[in-house]
Amino acid sequence: MTGAQSRVEIMPIQVAQPFADRTQAATIERSLAALEQRELILPCVLLVASHRPFAFVVGQLLYMVGPLAVILGWQVWQDWAAVLSEADGAAWLEQALAQRAYTHDDSNQPTQ
Repeated sequence: MTGAQSRVEIMPIQVAQPFADRTQAATIERSLAALEQRELILPCVLLVASHRPFAFVVGQLLYMVGPLAVILGWQVWQDWAAVLSEADGAAWLEQALAQRAYTHDDSNQPTQ
């Protein structure tokens, strides 16, 4: 591209948050912040978007392996299982990741 770079605008999709309580929301936000800090937001957007049909199954599998997760020290599995088991959970997660990717990309733009 010459002088001007083209940008793709993300159209916001309004999906209700699939959280039952604030601890779930805080857990997911901490996880998203950690992904953003490690600059893994865009790969996660692609992963969630391409595997959205399997979100419910993954949520249910997290409930099944929950006792093992507790033994291994992973305490937030229930929050992720609850979000992925909701009907709009994967769509909300994809939207949240895409929004963070978009705002993260804007913050890295050089000033002219």
